[in-house]
Amino acid sequence: MGRREPAGRPPWSEAPSGTLPGIASLGDVLAQSAVAVIYASSVAAYPLGFELTLIVVCRDRDIDFGPEFLGMEALRSGERRSENETAREALWFAMQYADGTRVTNARLRPDGLSTVVASLSSPSGLRFTEGHGSEGQYELRYWIWPLPPHGPLVIESAWPAASLGPSRIELDAAPIIDAAAHARVIFDRS
Repeated sequence: MGRREPAGRPPWSEAPSGTLPGIASLGDVLAQSAVAVIYASSVAAYPLGFELTLIVVCRDRDIDFGPEFLGMEALRSGERRSENETAREALWFAMQYADGTRVTNARLRPDGLSTVVASLSSPSGLRFTEGHGSEGQYELRYWIWPLPPHGPLVIESAWPAASLGPSRIELDAAPIIDAAAHARVIFDRS
């Protein structure tokens, strides 16, 4: 017997299972210092959202990519920390769509979802889905919902602990939208 998807899972919570994504290569450096670089590698796009892959490479191969790197240590431990304390350690990024919708990992809730423009039934959001790496290189994946509209897509990032001050780049949303058009539903699990 096969695995069944939980009924009623909202589309903003994660990439849909049973669907092959369309892939778009980004290849853009978001920020770089003498200590580290943040690189937007690729997008796995689905009919309703996309998964962004960021690659972080550090000069020091022994750097610890623990939960504090993602700003999640305080969330996992239940420890109360100020936003400023977390911001001094964590990698931060935000995206803004042409229509003004903005998502960020700056204010993570315990479930990992960051909502900025939201209603109870359809929040715009960004969710950390996974990360792995070693020896100074780390790959992070974020689920972002909804798909952006056509037009500019602004990505901002910073990682103060690695001397990466705020930076901003602008991309065209068209490759993400085009990749989503190539997604294929293999198993309808609705």
